Amino acid sequence: MHTDLTIELMNFWKAQDLILPGGVSEAALRHFEEAYSVKIPSDMRDYLRAVNGMSGSVGNEEDSNFFRFLPLREFQPVPRFCEETGAWYRYRENIDKYFVFVDYMHWSYGYAIDLSGNSEDSQPVIHIGTRDEKTVSKTFSEFVRYYLQDATDIYLMP
Repeated sequence: MHTDLTIELMNFWKAQDLILPGGVSEAALRHFEEAYSVKIPSDMRDYLRAVNGMSGSVGNEEDSNFFRFLPLREFQPVPRFCEETGAWYRYRENIDKYFVFVDYMHWSYGYAIDLSGNSEDSQPVIHIGTRDEKTVSKTFSEFVRYYLQDATDIYLMP
């Protein structure tokens, strides 16, 4: 059974006629965690088990506001992502445990979440790829709520 927030997110995408890929297995999530020595928070884990991002196929790669939630196989640590793409990021403690999971406007900037597992109550989501980086939310769930409301907090510039 999935959380109300995951179901709401899936319904939001279905209303836009986005094709939802199936979720990933618990084994795949554990493999990812072991490979990177990270901890996926329970709210994100539920989401990934239900729907593994957006498919990325033509016409189905992003929502109507140009957000693309990446599938788990495309999650990358911020330093590696920025090295490969030339995107800018501001150094912060544990930046190698922040993983890019959402693209906005074809990499105008992205969003990364702290998967260090240091705190059960806080897995900050930050902007990545701009000099004006900011913390967007304290948790994945808070990020999704902002996203569903199209709240100004989610954008770099309100």
